[in-house]
Amino acid sequence: MQPAAQPIKPLFKHVTIIGVGLLGGSLAMALREKGLAQRVTGVGRPGSASLDVAMQRGAVDDVTSDMRAGVRDADLVVLATNISSFASAMDVLAEASRPDCLVTDVGSTKDNVMQMARERMPNRCFVGSHPMAGSEKSGPEFARADLYHGALCLVVPPERLASTMAVQSDAATKTITDLWHAVGMRTYILDAHMHDEWVAVISHVPHLLAALMVNLTADIPQARMAAAGGFFDTTRVASGNVDMWTDILISNHQILKSQLLKAVDQLDELHLALSSQDREAIRRWLSTAKTVRDQMLAECGKQ
Repeated sequence: MQPAAQPIKPLFKHVTIIGVGLLGGSLAMALREKGLAQRVTGVGRPGSASLDVAMQRGAVDDVTSDMRAGVRDADLVVLATNISSFASAMDVLAEASRPDCLVTDVGSTKDNVMQMARERMPNRCFVGSHPMAGSEKSGPEFARADLYHGALCLVVPPERLASTMAVQSDAATKTITDLWHAVGMRTYILDAHMHDEWVAVISHVPHLLAALMVNLTADIPQARMAAAGGFFDTTRVASGNVDMWTDILISNHQILKSQLLKAVDQLDELHLALSSQDREAIRRWLSTAKTVRDQMLAECGKQ
């Protein structure tokens, strides 16, 4: 774990953020508030209301629906759209961005994204980023400059294929970690596969289980009127953006399948314990979860 460092201002002359929703808009606001970029441009689809909202809120200096024009003189481009849009954006970046342009993202998976970057823009330096911050809300109207403050960003460096590439990779990775430190984040560097294993357990499977809990109420819809804090706390993330989460789950499907099988095994064990009214087995199952969660809360200072 690396401590947050004091930023050297400004870090960039021109930052272009493709997708100015919650994550992209919040990063834009933080960059402008802290003076980390001389200019911040937002890129969105033609006719996108998000661009108007981003401008109205002062998140960006200017906006455009012409991606080629938006990235042309940027020294940093941040991909903040759904992952399914990355391929087309990378194709544009490979042709229209400066050769020395640094590219990163805020996507929730990395194995497929890093491979996509190697294949589609081999002559651009891409460092994967996953800021572990956000909300079930989406859109620039919910963006805020302090969204990332105090949170952790997982950083995945590019492959070091040759000695010259190794130097470039290290420099690019440092620049991206400096960026996240400058907006108040901690960083942890890891490889793409490990990243996807981690987030499957701490983010993707929990999202599926939250959705499952809500869907179970379909059989007893009357019970919904009695739902209270515990239910809504546990299922909060089920209100997340459906298109974004569909992309995330598909892009991490191999690791997710493995984790879901483990979840099924645990549910089978619990089912057996309930069927036999094995009080000790049930207590062990619940106690293990309580102990681990309490330790996690203590380690992150939330207890």
